[in-house]
Amino acid sequence: GFDILNQYIRAYPKYNDALGLEAMKKKGIEIYVPTPEELKMFQDISKPLDAWYLDKGESHQQWLDKYMAVIGSCEEKLDAQYKTDMQ
Repeated sequence: GFDILNQYIRAYPKYNDALGLEAMKKKGIEIYVPTPEELKMFQDISKPLDAWYLDKGESHQQWLDKYMAVIGSCEEKLDAQYKTDMQ
């Protein structure tokens, strides 16, 4: 019971996302998904922003560290969820 409910709750938003993407495609909207290489390139290009931000104040390092930690945590959760969903 609970496992089925949990699986449904996780899958429902993905189902609606897929329906929404299809509706946008039918209206002529182009959906672009960057390749892993393009994502890496974007990350590399945006790195100088870290230095710029850190130059703006002494306390900014702690905020950047917190921000990056939250991003890392979210990525780990998404990766774990993706692996679970693909089983």
